[in-house]
Amino acid sequence: MSSSSSLYFHRATAVLSESATDLYDTIVFNNPDRLYNPPAPEPVVSFVVGAVLSLLTALYWYRYRWTRVANSIQDSQESHSLTIRTVISTLADNDEPLFTILRVSSQSMLFLGGFQYDYRLTFSIMLGECKKQ
Repeated sequence: MSSSSSLYFHRATAVLSESATDLYDTIVFNNPDRLYNPPAPEPVVSFVVGAVLSLLTALYWYRYRWTRVANSIQDSQESHSLTIRTVISTLADNDEPLFTILRVSSQSMLFLGGFQYDYRLTFSIMLGECKKQ
């Protein structure tokens, strides 16, 4: 990059950032939590809602997803690993909207309660590092 193009880029960036800063300073925030950002429920409420949604997800999975697949597996004499792979694939599929909504909602509520209770521990669980620091 030549010095003239670098100078032009620096000036353009400075103009853009100054404009954004000026625009941001003109915005008036009248109680931003009022309409679009209501306060989160208590951690206990989040955990209870997450547990209920998890129970509904498990019931839906067993009734509408697993029983369909289990009938076809019982006819074959395949190994136990086929059953485990089938369970994992039926849990991971997002082809039925209601199941996906229940699964993601339950996980979201459980993580919300976890973040409110202990942020570091919940974040490490999300990353797969279950060590409390």
